[in-house]
Amino acid sequence: MSEKPAEVIGAEALRLCRVRPDESGDFQRLIGEGVDHIRPWMPWVSREPLTLDQRRAELECWDAQWEAGTGWDYGIWFAQELVGKCGLYPRTPTEVALGYWIGARHLGRGHATAASGCLTDALFEVDGVAVATIRHDAANIASRRVAEKLGFRKVGEEPHSIDAPGQTGCSWVWQVTRQDWRGDSVS
Repeated sequence: MSEKPAEVIGAEALRLCRVRPDESGDFQRLIGEGVDHIRPWMPWVSREPLTLDQRRAELECWDAQWEAGTGWDYGIWFAQELVGKCGLYPRTPTEVALGYWIGARHLGRGHATAASGCLTDALFEVDGVAVATIRHDAANIASRRVAEKLGFRKVGEEPHSIDAPGQTGCSWVWQVTRQDWRGDSVS
């Protein structure tokens, strides 16, 4: 057990690596290739496009959050190419939320599901964490499929503010506990 998740997760073709400020160019390229597919769900897309200096400042913020233990952001790398971003975000001392998005050219290849499975494995190696949570807008079918494929159980719905154009104002909440998690459920 550890206090924080590992900085590098996974092996072979798919690896999750702690985001570093010197990767700002990689993120700038990935986001610049097109974010319209996530614009309906992700409020941060409304700030795009950022300059490279702004992107570096964003990654420096993520790096500071890692050090503070308030969020752990990872680049999703497949075959040495950045294909998306994911992260772990503590909600309580025992519950951590997962988040993820995949770049436009890399959709439909299972990267979000595989990355989220790796994140969940790593999450349950952190001291005291008992519950992994995925929250997504009710209309976000792709995120629903990730949760279902991983074996998370829908535990409820809750209102949320509408911060992006496709959002309905209703989040679906999915959870899996440490004792119920089976990392081999990823398919």
